[in-house]
Amino acid sequence: ILRCLEILQAVRLTKTVVLRSLVYVLRVRVTVTRLIVLLKDKVVNIAKIEENKRFELKKQAASWEEARIQCRLEMGQLAQIHSSQQNMAIQNLHNVLEFCLFFWLDI
Repeated sequence: ILRCLEILQAVRLTKTVVLRSLVYVLRVRVTVTRLIVLLKDKVVNIAKIEENKRFELKKQAASWEEARIQCRLEMGQLAQIHSSQQNMAIQNLHNVLEFCLFFWLDI
């Protein structure tokens, strides 16, 4: 009978240790699951931040391209104005020379 009681007590202790170990394993599993969820959230947040940065850089690049095109258009307009002013100056010089030539020939 004493031997049976010892065996039963050993079984109870083993059962208690096994149950405590299972509780510990479950707690660790829950903690690891929470950490995994937190890490996934962090990864998603980092990906969103990177996507926002890429989007802002694309917008900035488009704005710079638009400014570059506008600058080229304005440079072209300035070149046309300069060219027409040169043509007018040449025409005026031609008219003055023509006037001087006729005036000199009349004298």
